[in-house]
Amino acid sequence: MISFVVPVFNEEESLKEFYKELILVAGYPDKDYEIIFIDDGSSDSSLEVLKDIAKKDSTVKIFSFRKNQGKAEALTFGFQKAEGDYIITLDADLQDKPTEIKKLLEKVKDGF
Repeated sequence: MISFVVPVFNEEESLKEFYKELILVAGYPDKDYEIIFIDDGSSDSSLEVLKDIAKKDSTVKIFSFRKNQGKAEALTFGFQKAEGDYIITLDADLQDKPTEIKKLLEKVKDGF
């Protein structure tokens, strides 16, 4: 299984698009996966957007900090909660393009 760990801080505008792009490649090639979003104390509606996504997708897990702890803390927490054999981290603001995951997973498939 692959765990996608995604720290989120005030990303309401990009979350839906990020999620759409991620699920297009998440299960490639025929892998089980989980998506772990860690809301790092967002003050916008990021948490509500995540809850809406999670209602429709059982692979999505959401954890939320009451106040901003920083990206390192969010990632560390996500690593602790991840159940996958592999963990891939991405930023929810689309700075990291989910389409690049396919290349990474091809390497894993080849034994890397």
